[in-house]
Amino acid sequence: MLKELIQKRGMNYRKHFLYEDRVLVESKTLRSVTRYEVKLDELGSDKTYQADNVTPGKISFAILILLPFLCFAAQLFEHKLQWPTLVFLTVTLWTLALLGYFKQNKDDVFLTGGKKNLAFYRDVPNEKEVLRFIQAILDTKKELLKKRLTRFDDHTQEFEFLARLNYLKNSDIITQEEFDDIYNDYKISRLLL
Repeated sequence: MLKELIQKRGMNYRKHFLYEDRVLVESKTLRSVTRYEVKLDELGSDKTYQADNVTPGKISFAILILLPFLCFAAQLFEHKLQWPTLVFLTVTLWTLALLGYFKQNKDDVFLTGGKKNLAFYRDVPNEKEVLRFIQAILDTKKELLKKRLTRFDDHTQEFEFLARLNYLKNSDIITQEEFDDIYNDYKISRLLL
């Protein structure tokens, strides 16, 4: 099984590939490319949102872009600034605007609560799709844990098996009915020995 979520924001991107037992992550920024793998049983199931207030940045960006035009208009009508000063001012302000444009604002969803965390852009391609992919990760993790922790063999002790089943039930991975069915299968297998 392979599901993927590819997110691109500006010059940066995040790619998440979901497999049966792990998530492969590739992240690229202007400074670096990072690739790593996270095992599903190391992930938590808490969603945390983090966002910057982008309004001051947008206002600053607009001012930095428009200010040189106002200076050019003032130069045409009043001749207060020298042309070299005006060009230097324009290049400086537009460079600052460009740097502000490429700075990534935080608007992320994190999957936290375990040994490892995953980060997603909240609104790329849209929030609904991101939350659907996170839910697919959580569902795959539940199936993996259910498959691993409900296995037993001739050497599995009853107290150990019951502890695993209780963990699954308390974590809402299995229902009480599933708990009873799996435990009954375990007891029947012991009778056949």
